Amino acid sequence: MAHNVPVSGSWEGEDRPVAGGGSRQINKQWLLAGAGGLVLVAVIAAAGVASLWDSDPDIAPKSSEPPPPREYGGPLWFTVGGPDETQLVTNILARDATDGPGSPYSGVAKYLAGEKCFTDGTNLLVWPRGSRPLTGDRAGVSPADGLQIYDGDTFSANSEQISIAETEGFPETPTACAPSGKALSLSVVHKN
Repeated sequence: MAHNVPVSGSWEGEDRPVAGGGSRQINKQWLLAGAGGLVLVAVIAAAGVASLWDSDPDIAPKSSEPPPPREYGGPLWFTVGGPDETQLVTNILARDATDGPGSPYSGVAKYLAGEKCFTDGTNLLVWPRGSRPLTGDRAGVSPADGLQIYDGDTFSANSEQISIAETEGFPETPTACAPSGKALSLSVVHKN
């Protein structure tokens, strides 16, 4: 049978009874040292996180440069330029890239201002992705670094003929832009 033993007084700094009949010493200094260590670790961790936040190499400083012309539309086909600028339809092949599918082509770039499209008179011209609209006396396009093709200029490229009606996500195309119902997807464009 167990006996209850009355306990009185404080156990701080004294031997305390523990299960099994032993005793342990509680020391305030060890408790304070442990708490201080935890605070120190928390401060170091917070400083480390703050330094990572301030020096993130992926975050570029704000630029004073104007944003590039917008590209929007479906997943493959885009219209480039503002409503009052030259409009371009661009494909998924990047500027200055290697030849895309198709065959060699030579034609004259014609810009229809009312429809806002480039055509060769039969097909809609679809420029490489990243091509930039040019403004000035004539509408134009820069389909490669340093290359400028204006309305009426002859150019050559590699081209793949595509059926507009069968191409998912293709932007609406006025009939005057593509009387044939087809587009020429251009790559590696050169001025003649």
